[in-house]
Amino acid sequence: MRIRTLVIHLGTSLCLTSHAFAHHSGAMFDPQKIVTFEGVVSRYEWRNPHVFIGVGTTDASGATVEWEIEADGIPLLAPLGWTADSLRVGERVSVSASPARDPARKAAIGRDIVREDGTTLMANAEFARERVSIESTGVASSLAGRWLPRWRDMAFVSRGRLTWPLTERGREAAARYENDPFDSATNPQMQCIPTAAPLIMMYPTVDTIDFGDDTIVFNIAWMHVQRTVYLDGRGHPESAAPSIQGHSIGHWEGDTLVVDTTNFLETGMGNSFGMPSGAQKHVVERFALSADGTKLNYEFVLEDPTYLAAPVTGSYVWDYRPDLERGDSECDVETAGRY
Repeated sequence: MRIRTLVIHLGTSLCLTSHAFAHHSGAMFDPQKIVTFEGVVSRYEWRNPHVFIGVGTTDASGATVEWEIEADGIPLLAPLGWTADSLRVGERVSVSASPARDPARKAAIGRDIVREDGTTLMANAEFARERVSIESTGVASSLAGRWLPRWRDMAFVSRGRLTWPLTERGREAAARYENDPFDSATNPQMQCIPTAAPLIMMYPTVDTIDFGDDTIVFNIAWMHVQRTVYLDGRGHPESAAPSIQGHSIGHWEGDTLVVDTTNFLETGMGNSFGMPSGAQKHVVERFALSADGTKLNYEFVLEDPTYLAAPVTGSYVWDYRPDLERGDSECDVETAGRY
C-alpha cells in the first residue's frame, strides 16, 4: 500500500449522529463529511476514554502531515475486536473518518481503519453497530453473567433529551451543553467522572451481573462503574452522603428484578449528554430474562423534577455475550480532556 493524497468525500447523511456527535459535538467535527486516505501509523495511544491514532500522509501539495484519529474508548472497542496490539507504529493503513470543521486541524473521528492485510477495524461503536449484527452467543439461566447492551437503543437517551419534557432549568442546561459541550461543568466525563443510570446502563460495553447473598452487583466496564443493589429488605437511608450512582434497593416480582434508586448526587451529566441530574432524581428499573435466555429486557422510569417536567420512560435490550472480554481500563484524565 502506497501513501497517497487524501480525498474528501461529501455525504448527505452519516450514522455518527446520536452518540459520537452528541458526545464530541457536531460543532467541532463535521458528520456530513468523510475523509479517506492512506498513510503510516505514527502513534497508537491505547487509552481510555478514547483511543488516539496518529497517521502520517501527504497533502495535495506533497507535504507530510499527521492526522490525529480519535476512536472510541477501550471498553467500547473491545467488543469490536480491538486490543492493545491491533495497530503498530510503522504499518500502513487506510483511514475513513469525519474531519474537524476547522480545516487547519488535522483531526477526525474515526470510522474505519483498514490494515494492509485487509483487516477492518471499526473505530466507532455506533457506526459499527449500524453495519454489524450483534447477537447473543449463549443461553443464560439467570440475570448473572456477561451482557452487551445494544448500541442503537442508547440513541433514546442521547437524542431523547432534545424531546424530553424539560423544566426551565432543563432547557437552560441543554442550551449550555449545545453552546459548549467541552465545559467540564456540563461534561464531567472530561474529568473521568461517569454518568449515572439510566444512561450508564446503555453504554455498549461488556458488563457483568454478579449475585451475592443479599446483593446484586452491576459491574459496568465504562469508567469502572459499580452499582450494588441491596435485596435484604432495607430502605433508602434517611441521611447519607449522595453519590453519582445513588443508593439502590431491589426486590423480585416473579422473575423480574425491580431496582429502586435514589440519593443521587447532582452532577452535570447525570441523566443524558448535556442533561444534569438533581438531588430529587429517582429511577426505577426492571430487568427480566427473555423467554429463550438469550437477552435481558430492561425498562426504566426516570423522574427528576429539577430538570424534567414529567417522568421519562425507556426500554431496550442487552445480549448475552459470555464469549466477550470486558475491556476494562482506567480512565486517564489527560486523555479524557483531549476530545
